[in-house]
Amino acid sequence: MDMNYNPLPTDWKKQVGEQPPFTMDQLRSKSPSLLLDKVHRSMRFEFYSALAGFLLALVALLMVDLNGISRLLCWLGLVVYAVLFALYFVRFFRFYRDSSQLVLNSYENMLGLYYDFRHIIEVYRSFYLVSLLVGLAFGFILGSIEGGKAEPIELTHLDHYVGWLVLTMLVFFGALVGIIEWWIHLVYGKPLQAIKSLLEELKEEMS
Repeated sequence: MDMNYNPLPTDWKKQVGEQPPFTMDQLRSKSPSLLLDKVHRSMRFEFYSALAGFLLALVALLMVDLNGISRLLCWLGLVVYAVLFALYFVRFFRFYRDSSQLVLNSYENMLGLYYDFRHIIEVYRSFYLVSLLVGLAFGFILGSIEGGKAEPIELTHLDHYVGWLVLTMLVFFGALVGIIEWWIHLVYGKPLQAIKSLLEELKEEMS
C-alpha cells in the first residue's frame, strides 16, 4: 500500500500560495492507513472464503447423487451464483485497487475515500442479499421437488403446509439478513465510522 507521507512537504511547496489541509503529525496520529489495512485484510479473507465455498459446493455437487431436474437446478444455481460473484467482484476489486494506491495527503482524498467506501458497502450488501434470495429460491424449488417425491402433500392440508412454509422462510430470511447486517457493521461499518469521525476531527482542526 502506498501510504508514504515523506513526499508531502515537497508536494505542498509546489503549490504556491496554498496551505496544506492538515499536517503530517495529524495524519500520523490518526493512522488512516491502519483502517484501510484492516478493511483490505477483511476483503481478502472474504474473497478467499467465498472462492473456497464455491469450490466445495462444486465438489459436493459432483459427488452427490441427484438426477433429472434436481441436478439441473443445482448446476443452474451454482452457475447463477458464479455469475453474480464475478459481476460484483469486479467492483470490489476496483475499490481494493484504487484505495490501495490512494495517497492520503489531503482532506479531499480522505473525503473521496469515505464516499467510495460507503458506496462499496452498499454494493456489498446488495451482493449478499441477492445471493441469499437466489439461494433461497433455488433451495425452495429443489426442496419442493425432492419432498414431493418422498411424500406427496394431501390437498386437505395444503393451506396449512404453505402457511408454515412461508413463515419458516420469512424467519430464516430475517435471521440471515440480521447476520449479514451484523457482519457488515462489525467488519466494514466500524472502519467507515472511524473514517467519518477522523474527517470531522480534521475539519474542526482546519477551521
